[in-house]
Amino acid sequence: MKHPVLQMLGTRYNIEPCFFTSSLNWIPSRYQEEVVKKKGDHITVTLLFVRTAIWDKSAAPLHSGEKAIATQESLRLCSVLSPAEKYLLQDLLALHMIRSSDPNGSTIISYHPSAQWNRTTAERLKHLVHKVGESVYWQKIFEQSKDPTFLFLAILWYALYAWDESLDHLYIHMNWLETNGLSTNDNNLTTELHTIQAQLLHYASLLEEFRKSVTFIRNTPSPALESSEYTEVEEYYGSCESDCELCR
Repeated sequence: MKHPVLQMLGTRYNIEPCFFTSSLNWIPSRYQEEVVKKKGDHITVTLLFVRTAIWDKSAAPLHSGEKAIATQESLRLCSVLSPAEKYLLQDLLALHMIRSSDPNGSTIISYHPSAQWNRTTAERLKHLVHKVGESVYWQKIFEQSKDPTFLFLAILWYALYAWDESLDHLYIHMNWLETNGLSTNDNNLTTELHTIQAQLLHYASLLEEFRKSVTFIRNTPSPALESSEYTEVEEYYGSCESDCELCR
């Protein structure tokens, strides 16, 4: 993202530089700003998550020659159920939302790393948002509530599904490694298990950041809900808490 674009967004939407700093540096963060009673606010969530992808040497090179275990590198898995090779890729979800009492005034701004790194693109996120609109579950929520926070929460489900799929693949792969490691005494399999154990500690910290982000959304209702145009403050706590608990 070039400087003129950053300057335009910062000026038009009054976005604090810390959103771009945390996004560019992949630093988990969550905060509320620009709070105006009965009018709206800005909320930001930047989080890292893990998703499964098909192995591509050009997109995610291996660093098997390094002695140190780099927890932020992609974790390569050899699928037990198919010959296709996959890897667990660390991805970024960086969202800044302007919540407004104006029905057409709310905006979501997202930052995406370069497409060459095989991370989630703006086009991919846009497609997912459209798919959310086709869901009967979310359609019902959007019909009952004017609160744009629910769309923000729906996007977080993308990261949650990615975590679920990734950990499922990792569980199957670890079982395979343990079984074959015991039966063959292969040192390479033992080494891979140690690498995964280091990654698991890192993943646990990322999941904790995800939990904190969902809790932040649950505990930070939009000030616009206090406006006379909204009669949803009590419903917000009920519906949002229910959906947030599912995420957590």
